[in-house]
Amino acid sequence: MQFDLDDGIFEVPLDQQTDNFVEAVYAEAEATLRERGLLAAEGAGSLVVATQVERPDLRQELLDNVDEGAQLYIETIEGINQFRETKNHIRTLRVEDYRERSKDLLTNGMVSAAGQLPATAKLPRLLIPRLNQPITREETVQAWKFAAGNKIWQWGDRMKFLNQFTANQLSGFDPAVQGQVEFEVVPTAEDTARKGNVEQQNDRLKALKKDFPELNVATIFSGAVLARRCLEQPRPSRDSNVKAINLRPVKGRDGVKCVPYAFVSNHGGAEVGGNDVQTDNPARLLVRRKISLYY
Repeated sequence: MQFDLDDGIFEVPLDQQTDNFVEAVYAEAEATLRERGLLAAEGAGSLVVATQVERPDLRQELLDNVDEGAQLYIETIEGINQFRETKNHIRTLRVEDYRERSKDLLTNGMVSAAGQLPATAKLPRLLIPRLNQPITREETVQAWKFAAGNKIWQWGDRMKFLNQFTANQLSGFDPAVQGQVEFEVVPTAEDTARKGNVEQQNDRLKALKKDFPELNVATIFSGAVLARRCLEQPRPSRDSNVKAINLRPVKGRDGVKCVPYAFVSNHGGAEVGGNDVQTDNPARLLVRRKISLYY
């Protein structure tokens, strides 16, 4: 058996992890956390992380992934710009410029909150530029179509359904960041631990936001940027799905209350529509610096 909390080594076969062993590991972990000032005070939220504590490994992980996130964003905006007059093009920077800006714009609060997002070796958290110009509902849908190689599920009532939400609610555009460079942290892994109906997921998010106010729900547009990772590579819908649990449910097909939902399906086509508030599909959370009280 071997475990070393300081070096991050934990190599114990599962069948040897007795109750006594687990309790011993927990006790040592608690002592180490106390020494480093990482335990929450009595009565504080259970997920509190001291704001003054830097998380260098996670920070570097996010900074290392800004190139991929920036490229996905640039390609998404290029798809939107091709149908706009030149004077109305949304301006983007070069990947290297986004990389340089990210060093100063990734705050400690964002890093701490990003630790609540799921990640695996193959499905990392990405640092992606935020949309800093308004786009239409139709352009948000088009972004999904581009992300799926121009393949999208046909639904005649799609815009009738989406028109019940504002363009900014679907895209996540905040007038407070117009023309500025900002970032958001988007997980590429699905957070299966947070399944539940819309009300249950919102309750859990509300509790999380007490300790991590930078946590938000990924918008439909943010999902389209992420979905470009699936371009010409059909993947499970869980690799791109977004569900707007933070928006007011409205009637969808058959009069069922729904919230906006989108993903690239296994066959490679985009599906943009609504999802019943009672289904347990987990929303994709993301992290963004709070700029205003717009949301």
